[in-house]
Amino acid sequence: MAFSVEEVREKTREIVQPWKTGKGGLIPILQKVQETVGYLPEESLVTISREMKIPLSEIYGVATFYAQFHLTPR
Repeated sequence: MAFSVEEVREKTREIVQPWKTGKGGLIPILQKVQETVGYLPEESLVTISREMKIPLSEIYGVATFYAQFHLTPR
């Protein structure tokens, strides 16, 4: 199922919300976004960065380090 950019942002915000107050959680967030959207679109990574106050470069580094994550639709 294809999502609009705004739908991706909203779904990502919903996923991030429970993790905003705690440390860690980046990998479970990325897993849930990928499970929901089908991959990790740039809009999701930017939204996670803004919501979690984690540098985008750090999120991208984690997403590209682990083979389980996909930055393009499959």
